[in-house]
Amino acid sequence: MRIIRITATYLSILFLSFVSLSIIAFHVFQRDLSNVVLSALKPMLQAEVKVRSLQASLFAAFPQGSVELIDVRIADTDPESPENAYEIGRLYLLFDYKDLWKGNLRIRHIIVRDAAIAMRYRADGSANFEFWQRDDSAGTDTTQFQMALDRVQLFNTKFVFHNQQNGFYLRSHVRQGEFSLNTLGGHTYMDISADFEINDIRDGEIQWVKDKNLQSKLGFAIKDLDKYTIQDGELVVERMKFAINGSIDNSGHNLFTDITINSTYSRLEELLQLSPSLLAGSLSDYQVQGAAYFNAAIVGEWSASQSANINVGFGFRDGDIVQASTGIALHELNLDGRYSNGKRNNEYTSYIHLKGLRARHNTGEISGDFYLDNFNDPFCKFHIKANIGLAWLHGLFALPGIDQVQGELVSDLRFEGKLSNLEHMETLGNVEVTGEIGLSNIGIHAPALPKPIKGLSAKLTFEKPFLMVEGLRATVGASDLKLEGYFKNPLTFFKDKVLVLHGDLTCDTILLADFMPTTQPATAETPGNQATGNTVAGRIMANLHLDVGHLAYERFAVGHIKGKAMYQKGQLAVDDLEFNTLGGKVQVSGLLRSNTFSGHTLDMELALDQIDLSQLFWTFHDFDQDALTHEMIKGLIDAQPSLSLRLDHDFNPEVTSLTARVPITVVQGELIGFLPMVKLGGFIKVGQFEHLVFDTLISHLFIADNQIVIPSTEVSSNSFDMVVSGTHSLDNMVDYQLALNLGKLFMEQHRVDDNTFAHFARRLRAR
Repeated sequence: MRIIRITATYLSILFLSFVSLSIIAFHVFQRDLSNVVLSALKPMLQAEVKVRSLQASLFAAFPQGSVELIDVRIADTDPESPENAYEIGRLYLLFDYKDLWKGNLRIRHIIVRDAAIAMRYRADGSANFEFWQRDDSAGTDTTQFQMALDRVQLFNTKFVFHNQQNGFYLRSHVRQGEFSLNTLGGHTYMDISADFEINDIRDGEIQWVKDKNLQSKLGFAIKDLDKYTIQDGELVVERMKFAINGSIDNSGHNLFTDITINSTYSRLEELLQLSPSLLAGSLSDYQVQGAAYFNAAIVGEWSASQSANINVGFGFRDGDIVQASTGIALHELNLDGRYSNGKRNNEYTSYIHLKGLRARHNTGEISGDFYLDNFNDPFCKFHIKANIGLAWLHGLFALPGIDQVQGELVSDLRFEGKLSNLEHMETLGNVEVTGEIGLSNIGIHAPALPKPIKGLSAKLTFEKPFLMVEGLRATVGASDLKLEGYFKNPLTFFKDKVLVLHGDLTCDTILLADFMPTTQPATAETPGNQATGNTVAGRIMANLHLDVGHLAYERFAVGHIKGKAMYQKGQLAVDDLEFNTLGGKVQVSGLLRSNTFSGHTLDMELALDQIDLSQLFWTFHDFDQDALTHEMIKGLIDAQPSLSLRLDHDFNPEVTSLTARVPITVVQGELIGFLPMVKLGGFIKVGQFEHLVFDTLISHLFIADNQIVIPSTEVSSNSFDMVVSGTHSLDNMVDYQLALNLGKLFMEQHRVDDNTFAHFARRLRAR
C-alpha cells in the first residue's frame, strides 16, 4: 500500500506539473500564435484588413483551439472607396490541436458572428469583395499555416449584393447558417443549411420579394473542389416548398449553373404575396386561394455582364380571388404560364407566354391566350374572349374620371404584330387585328359630363386598319345620337394622341344644354383643369355628315339640319350646312374655336333667306338693348352676313364683341312704336309715324366697336321717303341723320298746293 501511495503521489505531482506547464506554455505561446496567423494571412489578402484585437484561446471552442478576431474590417478593394466590404463583430478561426502539435496551423472551421457584408459589381464590371489573392504562391509557408476549411457557420449576418450593371439588388439577414465538407468513399460532399430572411430582391424597378422567411437544406457532391452537384435539395419560402437539383461549376473563368427548381407545395395566395410591386396596393382587402405550381431551370454562365438561361413555368388551378369590401370575384381561375430570357439570355430573346386563361367572374367569363416576345422590341399575340359587366370592371379597376358605369361589353379579339408597328400609319399593315366588341345598354356618369350618357349600344368591328362602328346609339338628357362610320386610326391613337372619326351622325333631337359643361372653366389658378381640357380636345378629330331633325339652345331652334361638320383640337368647322330657322332658311360655313381662358370665338359666313325679323330679335333677346325690340319691328330678311363673335364658356354670346358686315334686304318691313319716329311725327305734326310700312329696303350694315353703323340708305314708307344714316350703339346711344322728302309728306298726304303759300309769295311795295 505504501508503494501505491508513493506512486499515486508522484503521478499526481507529475500530472499537475504537466498541466501547469502546458497552461503556462500556451499563454506564452498565445501571442506568438496570433502573430503567426497575422503574418500568414497578410500575403493572402489584396485589401486592407483592420482588426481591433486578436487572441488565441484554449477553451473557447474546446476541443478545438481557436484564434478570435474582434471587430474585423475588410476594406473595399477599390482603394479610393471609404467603405468596407466586410464588417465582422467576431470571427473565429478554429484548428485541431493535433495539427498544431505537428507544427502546422490548419484552419478547418470558421465561425462568423454579428457581421455586415456588402458585395457589389461596379458599373465597370469590377467587384469590391474579392479580397483574397487568387495566386496561391503568395510567399506563405503553407506547411506552417493552411486554410483547409471543412465547416463555416454564420450567426446574425446581414448581407447585401448589388450589381450596378444590370440593377439586380439583394438584401438578406442570415439568422443561422452552416456549410460543411466531408469525405466518404473517396467522394467529397458539402451540406448547406440556413435559416434566413430575404428583405428585398429587385431587378431594376421591379421588386420581386420583400420580407420573406426562408429555410434551406442542400446537399452537394463535390468534384475537384469547384464542381458541385445538388441532390434532393430543399428550399422553404414561408410555407412553400421547392425541390432543387442540379450542378454548379466554378472551375472556369465564370460561374456555371445547371439547376432545376420545382414546387412541391405552393398556394396561389402565397405566390401573390411574394412580389408586392407587381400588385397594385395591398392584398388585405382580398381573399385569395387556390393551388399553384412553379418550376424553373437555370442553365449557363454568370458574370457581372451576363446571366444564365432562365426558364420559369408557373400556373394556377381552380383559384379564387374575392375582394371582401365589394364582393367582386374571380372564380375557377386556371392559367399556365412560361417566362424565359431565351437563347441569348437577354431582353431581345426574352418572352412570357400565358396559355389557357379561364375564369368566371360576377357578370360573365373570360378566356384567352397571351404571348409577348422580345422585351426590347415587343412582338405581341393574344386572343381574348370575354363578356364583362362594366360596373364590375369599374369596381375592379376604378376607371379614372368616372363615378358610375353600367352595361355590358362582349369581346372576341385577336392581335398579332410588333407593338412598334402601331406607332406609324405606314407600318400598320404589318399588324393583324381582327374581332368584334359589342356594347350593350351602357350608362356613364362622370363629373366632366354635364349629363350622364345612357343606353349606349354599338357593334365595333376591326377591319385593318379601321375600327368600324355600326348601330351606335346613345342618349344624353333629352338628346339622342345615332352614328354609323369608322375610326381611321384606333391602333395609333396612344402614339398620335389623335383619334380620327369619319361617319354619318343622325339625330332626332339635340338640346345643346345637355352638352354644356356644368363645372367652372379652366383658369390660370386651376392648371389641372387646363391641362385636362387641352388633352381631351387634342385627342379627337371628327369628319361627319350631319342629319339632325331638331336642334335647340334656349330660344334658338333649328330643324332639318344637313351638311358637314369637322372637329379637330378644339375647333368645330361647318361647310355648306343648311337648316330651317326663324321662319326661313340658312346656309352656314364657319369656324368655332375653343380657347382655354377666354371661352369660344365664332367666325361665320351665312346666307339668310326669308328670315323673320321679329323672331330674330326675340330669339336673341333683342340683342341686349331695348330701343328697338321685337314688338316694334316686322319684316323678312335676305342677307349674306360675315360675322365674328366671342362666346363665354357656357356659349352665351358676348354681344359687345360682335363684328359683322351685313348686306341686307328687308321686304314687308314695318316699324311700330319706334320712339325716335314717334317723336319726329309729334314734331312735324303730320303723317303716320307710329306705324310705318316700308317698301323693299336695301342696305349694307356694319357692326363693330359696340355699335351698328348704317350707311346712307333710302327708305320708302307709307308716310315719307327719306335717306337715313348714322350709328346705333349696343348701349342704346342713337345718332341718326335723316333727310326727308317734304313734298311727299305735305303735298301727297295733305294735298298741299301753291295757293297754300300765296300770302308769303306777295311782292311787298316800297314806301
